[in-house]
Amino acid sequence: MTDKNSSKRSPADSKDLPHRESKARINPAFDDWLEKKLHNIFDTVAMEPVPKDLLKLLEKLDEADEKKNEKA
Repeated sequence: MTDKNSSKRSPADSKDLPHRESKARINPAFDDWLEKKLHNIFDTVAMEPVPKDLLKLLEKLDEADEKKNEKA
């Protein structure tokens, strides 16, 4: 869901947001620990097959998109 006021925000408003170091690792040991824990939790989920119902919906969207592009 999008925020109705998000388009009204200026770049100056970003000063209110917490900043992260883009490349510097503040605590490498914690980062490594967190990465391992997240992989333990989510790797099995990421390896699960996509449900057939979702695949059918995606195929319908692709077909509708192709028809839309043919008309354009």
